[in-house]
Amino acid sequence: MQVTIQEADCQHKQVLNHLREGKTITNLEATFQYNITRLGDVIYRLRDKGHNIKTDLVQNTHNHQKHAVYKLISE
Repeated sequence: MQVTIQEADCQHKQVLNHLREGKTITNLEATFQYNITRLGDVIYRLRDKGHNIKTDLVQNTHNHQKHAVYKLISE
C-alpha cells in the first residue's frame, strides 16, 4: 500500500510536533502512536526540509541490538 501525499504530510507533521515537544522518537513509538512504519523516511524528508534532527544509536538491553532514537536539535 502506497502512502498518499496528504498522508505523508500528516505523518511529517505528527513526527515534527512530537519532536518539537522536546521528546525523542523511535520506530516502535512511531508505529504504535502514529501508525508510521517508515520513520526513517519521515526523518529523511524532515531533514531535507531543513530540520536538524540528531540520530543516536542505542543498544537494546534485551537483545543487545541497536536502534535509532531521533531528537530535534534545531529548526
